[in-house]
Amino acid sequence: MITQLIDTVTGFMGSVPVWWWLCVAGVGVLAVVSSWGLRRLRAREAARAVWVQITPPAHLPADAGERFARSLAGLCRRTRRHPLWARYVACEFVATDAGMRVGVWVPPALSARAVIAAVLGAWPGAHATVTAPPKLTGGAGPVAAREVVSRAGAWSPVVAPSSAGVRAGADTADPLGQALTALTERGPGEIASVAVIVAAQRGTGDTRPALRLLDAVLAFVQDMMREAMRGGASPAPRPAAPTAVDPVAAARYRAVVAKKAAGPHLRVTVRVAVCGPVPARYLRHETRLIADGFDAVATAGDGLLTRRVRRPGYKVSCRRPGAGFVATVAELGALWHLPASGGVYGIDTSPARSHRPPHDIARTRDDQEGQS
Repeated sequence: MITQLIDTVTGFMGSVPVWWWLCVAGVGVLAVVSSWGLRRLRAREAARAVWVQITPPAHLPADAGERFARSLAGLCRRTRRHPLWARYVACEFVATDAGMRVGVWVPPALSARAVIAAVLGAWPGAHATVTAPPKLTGGAGPVAAREVVSRAGAWSPVVAPSSAGVRAGADTADPLGQALTALTERGPGEIASVAVIVAAQRGTGDTRPALRLLDAVLAFVQDMMREAMRGGASPAPRPAAPTAVDPVAAARYRAVVAKKAAGPHLRVTVRVAVCGPVPARYLRHETRLIADGFDAVATAGDGLLTRRVRRPGYKVSCRRPGAGFVATVAELGALWHLPASGGVYGIDTSPARSHRPPHDIARTRDDQEGQS
């Protein structure tokens, strides 16, 4: 039997023209070279990115997170489209054994000055400086990462409207408190981060081409099967029997419709990563503990799921988007904001300020681009 199988395969390969095999080999080589070149381009782009480090003010407005998210939505939507440029930002918490830093990763396609203006507009008195991005994947050990996604789909509500506005106050529990507490528990040489990668969401459908193509193929197959079952005859129409409507499904549908109507929308990827000179199983356990802290944020829908990131080194270091979901500005404000008691988590706080950062700092990257 094995001999017959070998003869069949050999005969098939001999019947195929040589040029066909050359085309297949050429396509394979082109795919490998394109993937390698794209990864190199992403790495160079990440090397040119900057980090807007934020020092929280003494007073935090209650709706500051939502106002900052709305500013990011406008910034990402107005950015010039380019198929190879990164048109998103990464709002991050980065923790080591020395403390925690808060900032926004900004790629070259976006303006760091615009991000600083959004920060100061949302949190008056904050201090924002442009620095080099912190390394999330050092050479001290392996990297583990998990991504937080919505259990009921990309458009399922994550935060209930009644709890979307995060109240910043010393007497109010912060929804991010559990995740930030787990993030601060770092040992020597460990680096942990929570990154909320934010991109513009245009339209209310699924923007992934693969899913759109799959939907079109399934619709075509269903139409063909329906025509084949009819057999060319058109039967007499029958009155449709009334079907019972599931109230739970109807409520979820109305919630999704309400979310689609509450624009603008953002495509977010919530990623947790830990790197350090410890066994990989310990890092995976730590990422799970930090990611589970976002359950306190999800007050609507069916909750959240966490997924392990395969080969996380490249995605974490280059801040590449991954498995995400659609969020409103209110939901993004709940997923990422400056905590009221930053000192509890090792965040450097500052007294209230009313002046802007120095102009030479705010214009560092833009001046360099203008001179080039």
